[in-house]
Order: sequence, then structure tokens, then C-alpha cells
Amino acid sequence: MFLAEDRLILKNKGGYPCEGYLEVYHNNTWGYVGDTHWDKNTEKVACKSTHCGEPADSSVTDIGKPSEDRPIWLNELKCEGDESALWECKHPGWNSSYYSKLTVKKITCSSNITISLDGPKCAGAVKYSIDGKFDGYFCNSNIGETEARLLCKSLGCGGLRQIPSEWEDMERNAAKMKLDCSAFKNADPDHLWQCVKGNDDSASCKPFSVICEGYTRLQLKGNQSNVCSGQLEKEENNNWVPVQQDNFDFDVCQQMHCGNSLSPNNSTNKNLNVTCTDEVKVVLHSGKDSKCYGTVNIEVNGSDNPVCASTWTKSEAELVCKELGCGKLIYTQERQNSRGIMDHVSCKGSESSLWHCEAEHGNNIQCSKQPYVVCSDSVEVKLADGPGRCAGRLEIKHEGQWRKVPANRWTEAQSAAVCKQLECGEKGKTEKFSQGSGSFLSITCPTNKKISNISECLTENSNNQRPDREVEAVGITCEGHKVVFLSGTCSGHVGIEHGREIYWLSGSKETWNQESADTVCQQMHCGNAASFSFHSRADMINKVWKDSFSCSSRKKSLSECSQTTLLPPDHQTSTAHVKCSGNIEMRLTNSCWGKVRICVEGKEGDMCADTWTEDKSVKLCEKLNCGTPIKAHNSPRDGDILFKSLHPTSQTTDLTQSIFVKNQDNDNSCRQKPAYVVCSGSVKPRFSIPSYKCFGNIEVEYEGKWIPVCEDALKDTNNRNTICQELKCGDAVKTLLYFGPAPTDKLAISNLNCTANANSPLSACSSITASTAACKHSGLRCSGVYNDLCVSSFLIILCSFSLILK
Repeated sequence: MFLAEDRLILKNKGGYPCEGYLEVYHNNTWGYVGDTHWDKNTEKVACKSTHCGEPADSSVTDIGKPSEDRPIWLNELKCEGDESALWECKHPGWNSSYYSKLTVKKITCSSNITISLDGPKCAGAVKYSIDGKFDGYFCNSNIGETEARLLCKSLGCGGLRQIPSEWEDMERNAAKMKLDCSAFKNADPDHLWQCVKGNDDSASCKPFSVICEGYTRLQLKGNQSNVCSGQLEKEENNNWVPVQQDNFDFDVCQQMHCGNSLSPNNSTNKNLNVTCTDEVKVVLHSGKDSKCYGTVNIEVNGSDNPVCASTWTKSEAELVCKELGCGKLIYTQERQNSRGIMDHVSCKGSESSLWHCEAEHGNNIQCSKQPYVVCSDSVEVKLADGPGRCAGRLEIKHEGQWRKVPANRWTEAQSAAVCKQLECGEKGKTEKFSQGSGSFLSITCPTNKKISNISECLTENSNNQRPDREVEAVGITCEGHKVVFLSGTCSGHVGIEHGREIYWLSGSKETWNQESADTVCQQMHCGNAASFSFHSRADMINKVWKDSFSCSSRKKSLSECSQTTLLPPDHQTSTAHVKCSGNIEMRLTNSCWGKVRICVEGKEGDMCADTWTEDKSVKLCEKLNCGTPIKAHNSPRDGDILFKSLHPTSQTTDLTQSIFVKNQDNDNSCRQKPAYVVCSGSVKPRFSIPSYKCFGNIEVEYEGKWIPVCEDALKDTNNRNTICQELKCGDAVKTLLYFGPAPTDKLAISNLNCTANANSPLSACSSITASTAACKHSGLRCSGVYNDLCVSSFLIILCSFSLILK
């Protein structure tokens, strides 16, 4: 059987712990102390061992024994006065002395003990004061709900509501006292002081705290910029209700850690509004331009103070996002820190501010972590480097940095969410745009629900995407995408393409003016409007765009202009037409092959290859009268990029009518990727030795180099005749063995497909293919005029060369 430690208390009906008769707990039984040999030293040890100071003068009286059923545990005590407990004085033994008196001694000690709560009314750390002066706290070990209920009741605070892990406000360096109430297992002590066991200065001794039913949680609501001003509310049955009358017997601002109360003023709805002396607000610090992510701080009277993360959870982080109007929580982490103004924060989620959650408050709380919160409204989305706001490469701004998204595993549902978020329609399709620079963001969308915001796909691991040069960035064209175009190059009717439909801009005299015409020309990179006019073609009037725009000289695109709320009376009577001052020209650096060069607004530069397609090559070769595109083998790795992309509309007949997306001066993402085209018109044949006019080794100029022709490419008569006829050497007679050493460059014409047309050059052949695959090179003899001596000499040399080889 467990035996509790021996205990001495002073007991009386009033519950004062330092006055009363002596009761001793021994062998799990309460008994009395007899007064045989009683003297001042006995009183001195009794007061000292009960932590009650010294005996008061003339304080000893005789009272009747409360019960005859209890033993006299100690009697005939002979104390020296310096003993720490009565049973250390000399005595004949426990319950060993005959005691016939019907009375015992009642004494009064000098100390006046007061137990209270270091907090608002009916809540806080349990502290004790001696003779009116605060002395310390009680440790929370060996004490529980029984003692807490007794305390709440003795303080007039009703029953016990909660025992918090640690209370917010307390003097950190105060003394602490151990408690042990195990001797009162069958009945509550009269006073918590009767459980005192001695001082405890160890780090493991944490102050004991309670929240009694008489405690009223308060908060101020309605002012995000200052949570210490607003409508006063109190918590009732886990709900917050407005306070209508200030009937509190304490300063409500002090309880809410908001300084002191200024004069409250009642609003018209009779709810109580309170303004406190302190100005407090919750802020997230990231060092960048968003208020919706960063480390959690409290700004008090203009001074920033970190929050500690000792018990930080998702609940507290969600409340921060809600309080700041920053949407939903994406994730929360912990960052290194050394001190804070709040710790052990515990929020239910219904509070108006993090500041009003239950927490430990202090000016310099020591802690090692600070919470870091990312809310959904910190996330921004844009479609970059496209022909309009609703089309382009997807970029997401996450924690202050714009990043691309990998195209692999991207879905239509995710495209739809982006388009909706950008107010660009209900759905979108993926499309390739320029790849841009920067790193990738990892996206993980939930699979069990339909997402409405792309921030739902971000996690704390989203920044961990490894850069991969082979990964393609996803691009999106939303159904709400629309572009302005001109029916000609830098002049013509002003059209708007929306989806598969073509509309025309209103030529209303109220809105189609010099400023609007200048805006359209600048948007098309065509300078300013040299002239503008109004046209009334019937087929166009029926397809006038529904909106009307009012532009200023500062606007660079029609989408930046303000839309007029009321359409002008003549909105659908004419369409807009403009002639711009500038022009757009396109060429290849070497006439029919080379880098794609664009001259616009007095500047010339290259086009990025990211979005250049075979169809665009076909159109450009055709525009330049250079035949058709053939395979390029020597793409350049450096360029002076002026435009990132061009985007034809369904009305485009010439690439210069396309929508051009300009490259920013500081963007080098396309520098090593200029668009490069080789047209068949750049190809022409020759005999390798000019003095041998109509026979010899055949070479073809390809990308500026003269390369040999494979024997297989000359097997077809049409192919041979085409070469001979272009060289004005009649028709082909036969193929010849290739003379001389093979070229060091492995590239050779491997395939030709020409028709029987005497007037068609080699460049007009439907197929001209160069390859680095090994092949047998060939020469050609044509029927045209040639020098017999040269032929004989060539054949002798050729035979000699053949013999040498043998």
C-alpha cells in the first residue's frame, strides 16, 4: 500500500492556512498534536514547517479536540526551534504518549497568505503572495482537476473550465513552490497552501494555470488595421456575441493585451465599441510585395514583433489568412527565430484575430521557431508572351517569384481553372508559346474535386521542381482570347478575332478618332496613324464588335482603353479603317536562307524559334519567292531577338499581318534560339571545276556551302536533266565517277525529286534532301558544248586515279 509523506497543517473552519490547530498526516491517517511540554520552540517549528513564518505574539489558545476518533500522533515534543518538521523534535514516538486532555493548541503564525490568478478575472497562472507582496507561482506537477476546482471555487469563480498547458502572462524569474495534495485523497484541503511542499527552482517546474467558469473571453471585431479597436464581443457557449453594456469590474483592454481602455462609445445599434490605447495588427513579412505570405508578426504601436511557433498548427495559420483577407491557407512552415511577443497560441478558428486567441503574451519570449504562412491570395496567375491577355505561357507567382509550369501531366481541367481565374472564359486549350526564362513550379492538383483556383494545386513542396532543359512550359489559349488585327500590313480594316469568329471595330465618330487609331497602330508595331477613316461595307456592318472603346494617347493597346458604358448612336453604321505611318518587313539573312529577320519601327532583329512552325516557314519562303522550305542542318546558336513570336489570324494572308509579341530588352531566354529557315530557292548546282563546262563532279550550294551529290540522287533522268539544263548544258548524257578526294564535310544531297520541265531550276524540285549518311558521290556529263581536250584530259586523269586506287 502506498504511504503518503507525513504532513503538518494548521486547520480551522475559516480556511486560513496559517492559523488553527495542528493536524498531522501519518501512516495515511490524520491525527492531532498534544500540548505536553508545549513551548515557544514548538510553535516556531510548527509555523516554519507549514511555510507560515513565525509565531504571532500571544497567539496560542486551547480549543476542544474536533474528534475523539483520531489518534494523538505526537506529544511530549521537545524542540530546539531549528528543526524543519515537528517529528524531528525529540518525542517518545508516534502515538506512543498517553494524552488525556480534551483540548489541543490553536496557534496563529505571522504570514498572511493570499492565492490569486495572474491574469484577467478567473483565469491565469496560480500565484501566491505573502503579506500582500507577490512571491511566486505553484508548480503544475502533482496537481490536477481536484485542486483546480477547489481553487476556482475558493476564488468565487465557479467551477473549472480548463487547465491550459501554460498561461500567457507571468513573471519568468519568480519563485516557484511545489504542491502535494496526496494526503487529502478522501477530502479536499481547506486551502491550497496546505499542500505546499517547499520551493522548486528546477527548470521542470512550470507554473500551474487554470481557467475558471467565471472567466469571460473577450475580443474586438471589425478593424483589421487595429485589432484593439472595434465592437466588443464575449464568448458564450463557443459563440461570440456582442457586448451591449460595460458592466465589467476590470479593464477589458488590459485583458485583451491592448493597453488601457479609452472612453467607449456606443454605436447606433447599442453594441459596445471600444478603442484601446495600443494599436495592434497581425502582419505577414516576406520582404516582397505581398501581404499574404511570410513570417507571422504582430505590429504593436508601429513596432514589429515575431510570433513564436512552439505549438503552432494549421488552425492558427488558417485564422491568419482569414483575418488578413488573404483567402485560404496553402501551407504553413516554421522558420528559425530567437524571441517573440506571443507563444503557445491556440485558436478555435472563430476568433476575429490571432491576437485574441489564447496564448502566452510577453515582450521578449524566448523561442526557436517562428511560423511562416502562405495564403492563396498571394498567388498570381498570368499568361505571358502571348498575343493577348488570355493566351500565352502560363506563369504563376508563388512566394514573390514568377515561375513556369511543366506541360507534362497538365490537364484541360487545370486550363479551365486558369481561364476562369483570369476571367477569360470557362475553358482553354494547351498551345505552345515561347518558353521564357526562369525555373519551373511543381503543380499537384487534387484529384477528388474540381478546382476553382490554381492555388489549390500548390503545396509546400511546389518550389522543389528541378530545372530541366527538356521540359516544355505549358501554354494556354482561353476561349475568351481575342486579338486586334489589320486586314493588311500596317493598314486596313480594324478587326477583332474571337475564337473562330471575326468582328470589325466600330467606326463611330464618337470613339474612332486619332487617339484610338494611334493606339491600334502602336499595338500592331506600326507607328502612329497617318490617317483614319470610316467604311460602311454591308458585310462588315453586320459583324461590328459589341464594345466601344475610348482611348487616350498613353494607351498601347485597345484592351487598355476604357470601354464606354453606353454605345454611341452610330455604333453599327460604319467600321474603322486606318493607315499607319510604319511598316513591317520580313526577310532571311541570306536572301533565301538564314535567320528570320524582322524590320519594324526603325529596328531590325531576329525572331525567336520557340513558336516558329513549318507552316510559317512555308509562308515566308513563298512570300520571298524562294520556293519551299527544306531541311536546315546548321541552325545558328546566337541571335539578336526582337520578337518572341508571331501569331497569324484566320484572315492572315501575309506573315507581316500577324500579331507580333515583342521581346523585352532584359529577356535573354531566346538569345540562343533564333528562328532559321532554308528555302529551296537557295539551292543551285555547279560543276566543281569551272573550266570543265558541261561535265565533272556535281556540287550543290546548300546553306552557303557547296556539297557533293549522292549517286542515288542522280539515278532519275529528270533529276539529271534538271541540273544540266540549269547549267545551260543541254540534257544529261550519263553519270560519271566522282573524281578526287571525298570532302571532309559528310553532308551531301541524298535525294532529289524533279519533274520533266525544261524551264525548271533545281530549286523548283519537289524534294531536295541533304543528309550526313555515307553515300557514293557522283559526277555528270551533259550533252552541251565542251572542250574535247578537256574531256580527254579529265578521262586520263580519272583513269589514272582509278588505277592508283586499284
